[in-house]
Amino acid sequence: MYQIIKKLVRPGVDTPWPDTLVTMDPQLIEHFKTNHIETGKHIFRNTDDHKNGLERTLTVLWETKEAWEEFEADPLMTEMRNHVSQLFKDAGITEEIVSFSEI
Repeated sequence: MYQIIKKLVRPGVDTPWPDTLVTMDPQLIEHFKTNHIETGKHIFRNTDDHKNGLERTLTVLWETKEAWEEFEADPLMTEMRNHVSQLFKDAGITEEIVSFSEI
């Protein structure tokens, strides 16, 4: 499996974490489900909020590094990632990749 860990930091506890699925194009969500989840390439996604209320750790597991690279190269998924990144940016939330690793 291939694991990606990302850290998100919001500017204050009064800044809500955006609900990215509410504003996302349903066709992008369906494409992600059909081409990445239902095929078994995308295995797991978890968010873990830190006690300080400002940080969140996102952990994503892919079947293989190649499955993740396919996701990264998918133009519709680029559109999805850009949408989410813009929501974070608009809210003042920073994103940082902590690690990529084979597990």
